[in-house]
Amino acid sequence: MTALNELSHEGMPVPAEAGALREASFWIRSECLAQGVPEEQTDRLELCFNEAAANVIAHGGPSALDSDMRVQLRVTSDAASHEAEIVMTDSGQPFNPVDSPLEKRPGRLEDAEPGGLGLLMLHSFSDRMSYRRAGERNELRFSVTWSDKFL
Repeated sequence: MTALNELSHEGMPVPAEAGALREASFWIRSECLAQGVPEEQTDRLELCFNEAAANVIAHGGPSALDSDMRVQLRVTSDAASHEAEIVMTDSGQPFNPVDSPLEKRPGRLEDAEPGGLGLLMLHSFSDRMSYRRAGERNELRFSVTWSDKFL
């Protein structure tokens, strides 16, 4: 695996395994904080990454496990607002989390079952999300936004 600080234009390679997700999550957190992303937005972005990556590992099939995911972080600002975006690609089965139906939240704790809420979390914690199939890879983009008046 390429050292985490050697991010190329194609993104950081992240093997589809739990240990690599922890390392990538640490990289996202440290890069966000170094680029001035507030901690609350960093937490949201990191949570979305972990949910999306866990879904790739659990549901992407053999092709997802045989090649690295790629992760890019982009932080942009203008006079009124700021945005931190993760662009994540994988070679798993085509899956569009943006248009997939969301599980309903259980009304009572005793009705809750493990799993099934990852997509709901992605939708809830990101401010923007988009998906496309680019050749043989899924490309998921999710971002968080903030303005200076909330800092």
